[in-house]
Amino acid sequence: MAIATPPSDNSERNMGHWLACPSWSVGSRHQGFDLIAGGDGNTWVTNTDVDVSGNWINYAAGDIVFATSSSGTDEIGASDTLVSSIDGVSGDKLTVTLVENSMNYKGGHDSTPSGRFIYGSPVHSNKIATWYIPNDGFRGYTYQSFTGRWSGQAVPVINWNASAVVGNRVFYGNVDTEDKNGQTVRERSRIYWTPIFKPDEISPSNYKDFGRNDGDEIVALRALGDRLFVLKERNVYVYNISSGSEMNWYIERHFRGVGCSDKHLCTVTKYGVVCADSRQVSLITPQDVVELSMPVRADWQALTFDGSSMSYASKKNELVVLPDCDSDDVNFWIYNFDRRSWAKVTQDANISKTNLIMGGDVNVAYAENSGKKLRRMNDSSTASTATATIKTKQFDFGAPDINKRFGRIYCTYKTDDGAADALTITCYLDGSGAAAKTFSSEFPAKAALTNVGNFINLVGKTLELQFACAGDDFVLDDVVVEYTMMGHAP
Repeated sequence: MAIATPPSDNSERNMGHWLACPSWSVGSRHQGFDLIAGGDGNTWVTNTDVDVSGNWINYAAGDIVFATSSSGTDEIGASDTLVSSIDGVSGDKLTVTLVENSMNYKGGHDSTPSGRFIYGSPVHSNKIATWYIPNDGFRGYTYQSFTGRWSGQAVPVINWNASAVVGNRVFYGNVDTEDKNGQTVRERSRIYWTPIFKPDEISPSNYKDFGRNDGDEIVALRALGDRLFVLKERNVYVYNISSGSEMNWYIERHFRGVGCSDKHLCTVTKYGVVCADSRQVSLITPQDVVELSMPVRADWQALTFDGSSMSYASKKNELVVLPDCDSDDVNFWIYNFDRRSWAKVTQDANISKTNLIMGGDVNVAYAENSGKKLRRMNDSSTASTATATIKTKQFDFGAPDINKRFGRIYCTYKTDDGAADALTITCYLDGSGAAAKTFSSEFPAKAALTNVGNFINLVGKTLELQFACAGDDFVLDDVVVEYTMMGHAP
């Protein structure tokens, strides 16, 4: 491109413009003919000694033309003059008027284009244009200063299975990259990170391996504050990146034996990061791990996990878990952080579901396969007909190795006035899955809170109770169990 003298003031400066793409295969434009010295920066004149009648005959206003320093080439050289469009062709087809200030400084085209050769083309009708920036000698940015890499440095392409944004950086985990032979290499424990505000720029040197030899792989990444939670199948790492320098980042905690079995089976809550596998549901903070599934551990471990996911409903302060998205009887497991209790809800049974997300109304939402609808979980306007079931933990009363004689049980509850809505109480001893005693009619339906008692007459070290009621207004207010220590078992 011909470099012109810089303009005397900013009014003449050309900061660039859209340059249309040429279409060499369309139309018939004479190529490679030369100019004579009679032209100037505003008008190009054909050599009258060569093919006078055909040089400009098919050119029209709007065509792209450029003058090269040598014939026989239609490639633009560094010293060639390019004009994005021509204003028009004179009546005798010997001269063409150029569009001023279209590609260079005003009046900056070749003042005497003698010896130049013309090539041109109409504008392409269905290709995207490009932005042309004039070369005025200013080099405020270079490729290396902008990206941190020199232009010849090869950057490997990566594919990733997990990602998170922390501190305006993007972290990519469990990546596929290429070695020097072009073969794909799976780095299951590796995390790459990007510079600040540059999510699509990855340097081969900005990475860290987490538990490279633990035989585990990264399943998900979650961000909480200035910490990155690296969730593997059987290990969790808490990576502290609060420092502005990458040299000062460090692994703050490593929790073994807990993990995440699916990239969607984890979420961020105001208490910490919650993840789950087939063994337990874990609340993970930088300081500790708390098992949320302890009251329902046996039932949780008996579940089938297929396309599992979870989400946090901040409006209700609840954790919603979908263990099996394809189950014929879809049960959502809901953990209420305020009450520290679990509940099971059947919604849209026999319909496959997607992973759970937080919807616009701060309720958990999902898409269902039937009708391709987006649904959200909220309070139903109609009363539930399902049977409410409450199961306690095993109570050892502070003496797990001593037998007790359990005498009477007193319950304060209400159901409604339907005779079929009696309270059913089941007693389990010493962790057995078989019922030691069941009260099916001894605690009848009550329309108001009422205290009712009955004899248990069982002996055991621990006692576990289950309460079930189909009443619409079932409320369990209080439970009292009378017992007597019997001494150590023989």
